[in-house]
Amino acid sequence: DTDYDQVSGGTSHACARTAAGDVTCWGDGLNGETPPPASTLFLDIAIGWDVSCGVTDANAVACWGDDGDGILTDAPVGTEFDEVGQSNWGIAVAVGYVNAWAITDTGDLYCWGSNDDGEIDIP
Repeated sequence: DTDYDQVSGGTSHACARTAAGDVTCWGDGLNGETPPPASTLFLDIAIGWDVSCGVTDANAVACWGDDGDGILTDAPVGTEFDEVGQSNWGIAVAVGYVNAWAITDTGDLYCWGSNDDGEIDIP
């Protein structure tokens, strides 16, 4: 049996993380939201509509899945998507319908993706 310590679910998929940082995802997988990047350990995961994101053990934000509304390609400078990079700034991540948010190690908040209803406008 696998011991999980975090789980997050989206519209048609879910992911769970072990204490060791391994992530398992399941669901329809129609838009590439499963599986996570290979050989990557995660400290935190968050699941949206057709996208998943996580903070890696190198404190990089990694997202995979559908690029609806630029959630994968319109990320702030210093993030790496589809391939985990060497950016060391993410400590927490959240994912919405087609947008995402991350907090840096200095407490800064970054938002990206769709902004149809002002959901990435930081007050």
